[in-house]
This record gives sequence, C-alpha cells and structure tokens, in this order.
Amino acid sequence: HEDFPISLAHQILNMYNQHENLVGYSLQFQPLKKFAKEREVKTPEEVAHIREGVRKDGTLVWNGELVTSELLKRLVNSEIVGLGGIPSRTIIAPGKQAACPHNRGTGPVHAHEPIVFDIFPRVEATGYFGDLSRTVVKGCATPEVKQAFEAVKTVQAAVREFLKPGVTGKAAQELTEKMFRQLGYKSNRNAKVPYGFIHSVGHGLGLEIHESPSLNVRNSEPLVAGNVVTDEPGLYYPEWGGIRIEDDILITEDGSEDLMTAPIELEIP
Repeated sequence: HEDFPISLAHQILNMYNQHENLVGYSLQFQPLKKFAKEREVKTPEEVAHIREGVRKDGTLVWNGELVTSELLKRLVNSEIVGLGGIPSRTIIAPGKQAACPHNRGTGPVHAHEPIVFDIFPRVEATGYFGDLSRTVVKGCATPEVKQAFEAVKTVQAAVREFLKPGVTGKAAQELTEKMFRQLGYKSNRNAKVPYGFIHSVGHGLGLEIHESPSLNVRNSEPLVAGNVVTDEPGLYYPEWGGIRIEDDILITEDGSEDLMTAPIELEIP
C-alpha cells in the first residue's frame, strides 16, 4: 500500500530474511507505483478475466448471467424487502429507454451507457414513502453524457439551496428551466418525441408517493417548514437516453435539509 511506512516495511522484510527456517530465500521491497507499472500490460489470462464481465455485443455479465433491467430490479426489490420496505414499479432504464422518464426499463444492460435508477419504496411499518433517483454508467460515459450529467448535478444542487420557506413551486420550476437554458440545453415538451427538461422539478412526499406541495408552474403556494419535497431535475434526449438525479428535501425553519445520503457519481468501475 502506498501509505504503508517504508521503514516499517523494511523492518518486516529484514525479520523475514533473517529467519533461520528461511535460509536461501529473500524478499525485496518494491514501492507500489513500480508494482502498479508492471501491472499495466495484462497477460492473456488477465484479459480473459476482464472479458468475462463484458460480452462482445457490449452487454454486461454478472456471475455468468446476462445483466438485464429485470435482473437489477429483482436485486433492488429484494434488498428493499429485506430492509422492511415494499417496492413498487422500480425503474431501472438503460440507454435510450431512459429518454422517457417513466419507462421502467427492459432487456439487456450495456456497458458505457447511462442507466437511470428511480427507486421509491414504502416503509412497511409506517406507510411512508422514500424516493431516490441516480444515473450511472458501468464503464466510461461519452463526453455528451458526462456534460449532461454535470449540468443536471449543478441544477439539482442549485434547486436544493433555493428551497426554503416562502419559495413557491412555480419559482423552483422556473429556476430549473432557466438554468438548463443558460447551460445550453434545449427543451420541447410538445415535440413528437419530447426532449430536454420535460417534467416538474419535484413533488410532495409522504403517505403518498406524489402529494402536495408540487414543484411546478401550477403551484404558487409558498413552501412551509415541515414540507418534504423531491428535487429531481433531469435531461432526456432520444439519441442517447436520460439523466436524472433525485433527493428528498425537508423544508426547515430557515432553509432545507437533504434527507438522502446516497453518493452522486456517474461512472462506476
């Protein structure tokens, strides 16, 4: 390990090399960077191990099984049940399917494409809902997807900071639309295939998955302390798919609190 003290490493190696039962053998200490350098060129066996995870058509394989939206939903839903929740209509939409925000996703998942997860379990003991969206790429995202992800991440953080008592749902929606325009993303909800930012930025959350107050242009009522709303801007383009990031936000007396702890990151190894 690169942080392991070199002096201590040498002490351990000296003890090993001086051990009476190890005459004729010796060990040498090599810094991690040199060791990592030697690993850069993979052997045919190592390449085969890597190849096991991605098939020739780009689809993913896990434990010898083709990774599909259905498989991932089974795994997510099983975890929810194990934690005392009730899953319902979990969304795991890969690639171009995610260009439609409510497409639940079907079929094989490919490397290097965005995958939108939208998970909204209900806690069995209390009846209250949670709502979480993340977008990930298994492998390397394209520059276009990376740029869109950063735009959504920026807008989502700005909306979170904007939400507080007195702010209206209409104002939150208008801020979101304005920021996406400023970042260069065009939207058209009325196109034959809608694209861009095409839904409300959030909704109330509680005993129903969608309840008041809504964050859209139709709601001019101010938020008050105790409201819980989602903050979920997204971008959707039929050419490559979609990006959505969603957290649940509690409106407090002097601002807001993000109730979510899940990390926000695009590329996963």
